Amino acid sequence: MSYVVSLGQYQPVWEEGGQRVTGPDEDLITLAVAAGRLALGGHNPPQRVVLLSAEPEYLDGVPLPVLLRGLDLSPEVPAELRVGGAPAVLDAVASAAPGTLVIGVSTGRGAAAGAALVHDRGMLLEDRSTVANSLPMRVQSVHAHQTHVYADGRVERELGWKPTIEALAGGHDKPMVVGIDAKDAKRLGGRIIDGIPAGAAGPLFALGGMAEQLEGGRLVAIDAAIGAAVTASAVGEITVTRDVRPPLPAAARPRLVGAELTIPFSMPSYERAVVEKLTLTAMRCPQCGTEAYPRRERCITCGRMGDGEAFRLPRSGEIYSTVTVYAPVPGVPTPRALAIVSLLPTTVRVLAVVTDATPDAARIGGRGELVLRLVAIREGVPDYGYAFRPEVAA
Repeated sequence: MSYVVSLGQYQPVWEEGGQRVTGPDEDLITLAVAAGRLALGGHNPPQRVVLLSAEPEYLDGVPLPVLLRGLDLSPEVPAELRVGGAPAVLDAVASAAPGTLVIGVSTGRGAAAGAALVHDRGMLLEDRSTVANSLPMRVQSVHAHQTHVYADGRVERELGWKPTIEALAGGHDKPMVVGIDAKDAKRLGGRIIDGIPAGAAGPLFALGGMAEQLEGGRLVAIDAAIGAAVTASAVGEITVTRDVRPPLPAAARPRLVGAELTIPFSMPSYERAVVEKLTLTAMRCPQCGTEAYPRRERCITCGRMGDGEAFRLPRSGEIYSTVTVYAPVPGVPTPRALAIVSLLPTTVRVLAVVTDATPDAARIGGRGELVLRLVAIREGVPDYGYAFRPEVAA
């Protein structure tokens, strides 16, 4: 058994055909950071981070250090990537040791990310069970560009989903079912909560819904003929933090121009700046108090050399100036709004791309926050940094 003390839930702002989809600057890592930060809140840093996705995006060179930096965690915290959907996520939460942060991410249609902080208190998950039959209805080969799907969906429903749900119900007449579309779950006799995405994030959204509605019961996560289930308590000290903004049409997203072209870069130069960039670490001169980001070896005000005081910049800020750029740049989404953001109460101003909004949403004086985003792919290497996300009206 395990306990979940905190849940974070994030969905991209863009929507297409009633489904949330990622923006051009979002990927597995940025979604995981968004959900993970919500789950951590004011809790102590986790002792381990487990990231799961059925669409891992990376095979070699998985940027897990970026994940840790984005979560404000030490690079010494163990982090791992597992390939799996809803059943793997639910099983990971139910079997994790206290102090583990489990993150489930879906990057396709219905994109979402959920995170659960496992603790020694909170919502109790017990009676864990799994089923692993053989029914590979959907197969994505690492050498293929698309998923191969068996043409008869009825076969998957009757030979995969139905017997898996029955095997995992554990005597409950109407278990909550996630991992598949809500209409299919309801058709098979499952209980549903509105707004639960299918895929890897589904179990973590379902646990949040159960906590908010003070409902316990059996939770079943399925993927083809693979399934996992737990029984969740209706009581327990648990917080649910959600970041799901009103949707914007996906057609309004900035578009990549010349994605087949790349901008060369220097790996040594990249390495020198990456930690400060990802942790938003600035420098303050101990002699005159001048603040600089990124750090300088020599203070531009008093000339003092080399012993500046490092400090973390705030993530919230206010737009000092803004401009919309329509000129295409290879590999960079266009049109895009750029903003000079004042990070009060410091004197630092940063230049950032405006994200999760149309360009006209960036106004001088507008407030918002810096969020981790995929800046570009440079010679095949993902380059991460911070973009400015404007506040939306309540």
